[in-house]
Amino acid sequence: MKDTDNAISKLEYIISKYNEIANKDLGAWSEVSEVTEAEREADAFIKKLNKSIFQQDLVNSLRNSEDPWEYVEFIIKEYHKGWVIQPHAFINSIIENKKVKKALFVGIPKVVSNIQELEQPQIALTTLIDINPKIREIEGIIDMVRRWMDLGEELNPFVISHSLILNIIETKAISEIEKSVGRVPHLTNPVDTNVDNTIVYSHSYSSSDTWGYSTENGKIVRLGLTNAKVSTLPDSLCELTGIRILFLNNMELTSLPENLGDLTELEGLYLDSNKLNSLPQSIINCIKLQEIYIRSNPLKSLPDGFYKLINLENLYIQNTKLSVKHISPLHQIKTLDLAFIYNCIAENKVQNNKPVEAIEAYSELFEIDPNHSEASIYNLGNLLNSLGRYAEAQKYLEHAGNFESYRTEALISLGFNYFHQNKLDMAEITFRKALEDNDKKSNEILVLINLGAVYLFQANLMSAEKVLTKALELDPDNGEIYYNLACLYSRKNDSKISLEYLSKAIESNASLLAGIDNDTDFDNIRESAEFQTLMASYNSNT
Repeated sequence: MKDTDNAISKLEYIISKYNEIANKDLGAWSEVSEVTEAEREADAFIKKLNKSIFQQDLVNSLRNSEDPWEYVEFIIKEYHKGWVIQPHAFINSIIENKKVKKALFVGIPKVVSNIQELEQPQIALTTLIDINPKIREIEGIIDMVRRWMDLGEELNPFVISHSLILNIIETKAISEIEKSVGRVPHLTNPVDTNVDNTIVYSHSYSSSDTWGYSTENGKIVRLGLTNAKVSTLPDSLCELTGIRILFLNNMELTSLPENLGDLTELEGLYLDSNKLNSLPQSIINCIKLQEIYIRSNPLKSLPDGFYKLINLENLYIQNTKLSVKHISPLHQIKTLDLAFIYNCIAENKVQNNKPVEAIEAYSELFEIDPNHSEASIYNLGNLLNSLGRYAEAQKYLEHAGNFESYRTEALISLGFNYFHQNKLDMAEITFRKALEDNDKKSNEILVLINLGAVYLFQANLMSAEKVLTKALELDPDNGEIYYNLACLYSRKNDSKISLEYLSKAIESNASLLAGIDNDTDFDNIRESAEFQTLMASYNSNT
């Protein structure tokens, strides 16, 4: 086929060749291993086409044609945003061009009657709006949709113009938001939250339920802009003064409009996974707020007077930088679950390796609710252990050992705690309990190593040898086991075996020998030539 100047003919030719392949039942085009003659011909034809010239051809065709219906009809039939394979990727890239979108907008008024006559005009219109959202604001389209509404037809909310359901102020505001975020916040079904009587809210950031708006009496009451990748929003957002629920999850917001406090009807605010360091001071005017999600933001503080949000019940602050000092004023909010908030702060500080601040938060938590959760009790005991505050840690770990879900882990930490308090008999009993309790055997090696260390300190070398040998059978590459066995055989005055294990410990993990100069377990062999040669070799390589 010779090249033609007619853009629609070129598109139809490409499609026809690929349809030949599809009709041969060879499977999806992207998975066809057999390269047919039709596919070769279509590929060759696409490669010859200059995309920019081709786009301009389509633009000119749409602009200049007295009856652009053949082009619009073709686009309706062949455009699919999800297509990623030839020829659709090629066609989509043409249609997505800004000039093509604009030309399509100009051409639509001429073909409104054609759209109405289609068997499924709503689907056709949805396709066109998907390509160019401005199309639904064309007067002829508005009239068509208005007739559908008057007839009581069930409409795809995507096709409804803002001006058909919103007042003038709200229409202008939502249009500015639409321009700002680059997407169409279309009319949608009500969205469910914990603070509204409608039920569809999803915590999934990718949920389409949190994109769009719903209305009552011509005013927007719920608005979702989830996943719109913008750093700021226009102040006109806050002209939508009837909003009760506002979803702004998983965007890239670095700030919120300073006039956020104008949304005095706001009950639920959802800001998860943004880049917010702070909230606007005016938020304290949103006195009806009951729920705020601001997880996974670098939030460093709360506005002064935040405690004035007296109806606030739920404040989700996981993975933020808030500390106890920011939360203390919130004790004035009687409805707020402060124990949960302090637990969130503690977990944040643990994740950020700030154990002292985590302990401070846990202390506040346990003043409010001494039995808040098994995890919090266990975590606090471990944190105190890590800071060497063993006497304080002991009571929490003993308590955590009573919980089925943390029993084995708590026993291990408690045995470690007793060991460092030189309560060796208690450490031995506790580690043995951990072995008996460990049904899944997931921590068996760790328990055996620690139990072996206890036996070494008790000078019970026979028992130490037994458990360390068993540990080595389970994990023959563990340098810590080799080191402990080296200690054991040194104390038994068996320098040959001790040095063999010590060599394997160096080979496995040389850092284990960092404190060997002060380790009295090696006093029996320290003066031997073999030990000094091994140490000289080790020191030369570190």
